[in-house]
Amino acid sequence: MRRLIAATIGAASILVAIPFQAAATPTTQTITGTIGNSIALQLSAPTVDVPLVLGANTINGGTLTVTGNVLTSVNVTFDKTAMTAFSGAAYNDSVKLAAPMVLTAAGQGTTVGGGTATSTTGGVVLGTSVLGSSTYGLSYAQPVSVTDPAGTYRIVVTYTGAATL
Repeated sequence: MRRLIAATIGAASILVAIPFQAAATPTTQTITGTIGNSIALQLSAPTVDVPLVLGANTINGGTLTVTGNVLTSVNVTFDKTAMTAFSGAAYNDSVKLAAPMVLTAAGQGTTVGGGTATSTTGGVVLGTSVLGSSTYGLSYAQPVSVTDPAGTYRIVVTYTGAATL
């Protein structure tokens, strides 16, 4: 685009064309941010070693803290139906304690039996946390009878958090 400028100098008229730049077409940028569901589980005591004695054994499992920006349920599974003889890096599946371990999550009113959780439902939901952070006390009960052989026993408990729909 050109702008014409007319000027008169003396008796002569001069027509001058002076080019000018047009404004650039604006360009835009759109920024979209998405926050996904975030769930984190933290155990205060990932490994618990305790002596087992004849009779009732109550094991303090520490705490489980659930943090998330969505309502969260916690699923619990045991790798075995009962504490199983363990030596070095291997289980001896033919030697198990007679009674299954029982987990109680304080404040949830939920008691989970090891055999029940793994054999019938594949896991038990401990409860639904509130948005933010919730901490649950973990207590395990492991009875030992006179028929249980001496040895080292192990069970692995897995906690899995999932968004509640």
